[in-house]
Amino acid sequence: MVERRGQTHSSLTQVVVGREKDKKEIVDFLLSSSCGENVSIISIVGIGGLGKTTLAQLAYYDETVKSNFELKMWVCISDNFEVKIIVEKILESPIGEKPKNLEMNTLKDLLHEKISGKKYVLVLDDVLDEDSEKWFYLKDLLVGGRSGSKLIVTTRLKNVAQMIGSTKTHDLQGLLVDDSWSLFANMAFKQGEVISPDHERIGKEIVTKCVGVPLAVRVIGHLLYSKNTVDNWRNFKEKELPNMNE
Repeated sequence: MVERRGQTHSSLTQVVVGREKDKKEIVDFLLSSSCGENVSIISIVGIGGLGKTTLAQLAYYDETVKSNFELKMWVCISDNFEVKIIVEKILESPIGEKPKNLEMNTLKDLLHEKISGKKYVLVLDDVLDEDSEKWFYLKDLLVGGRSGSKLIVTTRLKNVAQMIGSTKTHDLQGLLVDDSWSLFANMAFKQGEVISPDHERIGKEIVTKCVGVPLAVRVIGHLLYSKNTVDNWRNFKEKELPNMNE
């Protein structure tokens, strides 16, 4: 069973490390010419907490992407892949005004009017539904933009990336050890604080247990920010960390 999560948004996370290469791959795809389709799709695939949404945000706000697309839209899907609701959310983004009680035919016309002849990038974040019929219905509605339009889909499920016919799939991996430590230090210490050898040794042992998952690194770093003695850190590593939910 895949656990559901809260709604995401396009705003960037404050501290991001170790994703420069991943971002470049996504941006390069967005700026590439169309592969014979009106709308090309890149899927970002990985387990929960790896930073798929953050990577999509990094690409979405890249200056070259901003200047190459006339229309940018962000929709969080998560636990509700209902085409009517998704179309309403697309129409709501980016102006923030949601259509009220409109029939599907009217929504289709409004969507066509919105994207017609425009080069657009649309993020569909956290897609979990494997219902191909719903997907192809939505995809048909998204035809009509200018050639070069792109979809970014984030998902925890490789089956989803295959089902939607991704032009490219980006398998997101965990952070490198040095990047994990850099992120952890940003969370666990005050800016400019001198890090003691004992803090660094125990901190790096804790970070290793996070296996490169940025969400785990970030949450534990925040937690230890207020428990800043070496004894507290050692106690956390030996007693609390082994019992934390995987």
